[in-house]
Amino acid sequence: MRRTLTIAVTALAAALMLVPAAAQATGSRHRASAADRNRDRIPDRWERRYRLSLKVKQTRRDQDHDGLNNLGEFRAKTNPRDADTDNDGVEDGDEGNHGLNPKDDDSDDDGVEDGDENAGKVLTFNGTMLTIELAKGGTVSGAVNDGTEIECEHAESTANASREEESGDDENEGDDNDEGDDEQGENEQGNNEDDENDEDDEVACSKADLVINAIVHEAELKVTSGGPVFTEVELVK
Repeated sequence: MRRTLTIAVTALAAALMLVPAAAQATGSRHRASAADRNRDRIPDRWERRYRLSLKVKQTRRDQDHDGLNNLGEFRAKTNPRDADTDNDGVEDGDEGNHGLNPKDDDSDDDGVEDGDENAGKVLTFNGTMLTIELAKGGTVSGAVNDGTEIECEHAESTANASREEESGDDENEGDDNDEGDDEQGENEQGNNEDDENDEDDEVACSKADLVINAIVHEAELKVTSGGPVFTEVELVK
C-alpha cells in the first residue's frame, strides 16, 4: 500500500513540473501571434503606424496604387500610403521595377532627380533606333551609333549600395558623433575606395545588350540635325 502511494505522489509531481513548460510555450505562441495577429508576415507595429487593418491580411494589398504591395513596401521601407515616397516624380513600384531606389530621389547621386532622368526599360531596338519606356511614364527614342557609349552596372552593386545606405541611416538614427574630426581622414580614404569600386562596377557593353526589358539606369539623348541620338546608355544587369 505504501509503495502504491509513493508511485502516485511521484507521478503527480512530474505532472506539476510540466505545467510551467506548457504555460511558457503557450505564452510564446501568444506573443508571436500578437506581434503579427493577421499572420501576413508584416509586424503589427508597422501596420498600426500606417493605419492598416490588423484583422485582414495586408500582404497583397496596395492602398496607394503604386504597383508595390504592402509586403513589398515593408521590405523596401517605403510608405504604403504614399505612391511616391521620395517625391521624385516616379512611383515606388515603378522605381523598383526599373532598378531605382524608391527611398532616394536621386538614386545615382548625380544631382538630377530620378524623375528627370531617362531611366526605364528597353521597349524596342532594331539595331539602330532605340526606344526606352520611361519609369516616369511615356517613351523616348533615339539612334544608337558607333559614338554611343553603352555601359553595364551590376545589379548586385546597386542593391548593396541601397542596403548599406539604409543600414547606415538606421544605425546613425538618434546618435551623436563627437569623433568626426578624428575620423575625417578615414572617411576620405573610404570615399576614395568607394569611387574606385564604382568604376570597377561599370563594364563596357554592346548593342547586343540592348534587349527588350533590359533595365536602363540612365540614358543621355542629344538632338542633332539628323535627329535625336543617344550619347550614353547605362544598363543594370
